[in-house]
Amino acid sequence: MIFTIKSGSTLGPEIPMMLSTGTVAGDILFRISLNSLNPLDTGRTPIGSLPVFQQFTTVRLMRPAITDLRIQPRTGGFDVCVTGFATNREVTSATFEFQPAPGVKLQGSLATVPVGPVFEAAYRQEGSGAFVYVQTFQVEGNIGDIAAVTVTLANSRSEGPPEMSTRKAMFADFRAGSVCQPQI
Repeated sequence: MIFTIKSGSTLGPEIPMMLSTGTVAGDILFRISLNSLNPLDTGRTPIGSLPVFQQFTTVRLMRPAITDLRIQPRTGGFDVCVTGFATNREVTSATFEFQPAPGVKLQGSLATVPVGPVFEAAYRQEGSGAFVYVQTFQVEGNIGDIAAVTVTLANSRSEGPPEMSTRKAMFADFRAGSVCQPQI
């Protein structure tokens, strides 16, 4: 970000700055330095030899995080839209557990989908760990018999057991007019 402090002034403009990090594991170094933009100079002339501000942080390896979960109706079924990120850029499976409406018994209330190859292909092309994953389900019978779905994502780590992230969405919260756009 570049801004100008006018000649004779001691304060620059108040510019709100926000930086969002954390979708890929690794080290981040924030460094702020001052430069002079002299119109007679072809480049930036550093003011001082040290940065004004420097901060180091690490984004840890962690389980896949689900930041939003939506259910989108479609003809003959519905889509489950999972938005989130994986700091190690890996998701190996998605488990969908369907809860029945009161007084209803569901056949096949659990589905585990091996999503590793889908995420691997997408992460080869994209630099971020963020994703929007859409899983389509066809329904035989009454869609109103399903009250909610709980989604659990898993990944493998070199140490310890697979890490997981879980989130629940209610079918009563269908978002009319919203459409899931897969980004994985």
